Amino acid sequence: EVDEQSKTKLVMDNITTTLSMTNGSKLEMPWNSNTKTIELFLKPADAGVYTILSGSGGWNVQLSGSLDDDYGYIIFSGSSASITSDRLPIFNNRFFGISLSTGSFGLKMDVRQAEKDRTIFENSYTSSADNSFGNGSKLWVGGNYSGSLDEFRLWKIYLIYSLDYRFTH
Repeated sequence: EVDEQSKTKLVMDNITTTLSMTNGSKLEMPWNSNTKTIELFLKPADAGVYTILSGSGGWNVQLSGSLDDDYGYIIFSGSSASITSDRLPIFNNRFFGISLSTGSFGLKMDVRQAEKDRTIFENSYTSSADNSFGNGSKLWVGGNYSGSLDEFRLWKIYLIYSLDYRFTH
């Protein structure tokens, strides 16, 4: 849905609109290496192995799971840092959030899924390896990912509390 006032805003609210992506769909945008936090909420169509984010600086975020299982892993891979989540129910037909933050501490990955007032999972992972999402000039969302995407955000600051608690599906 395009905001009629600015014609530049894509409103994704999981109530009336989400961005549906099929295998091969990709959003490409200019990348500013000053970005300190990336947040997104997604609901994969099926279990599998998907690249959901990648940067021309040499990093990516993948989902990995078996077709016969609701559980899988979220994996960040970069030139100097790698983080793999615990086995989580990310293929259970519900939205979940991923937040990646970088700073002098290294890299932090937060993942969260909630339904109304019930938290299904909320985990945080860190790597002390120096990582600033690289110095590339492009960011891609999608690629071989199939599913829905909602509330994609880029921040120039490190967010201490990420994955907004208002987002509960």
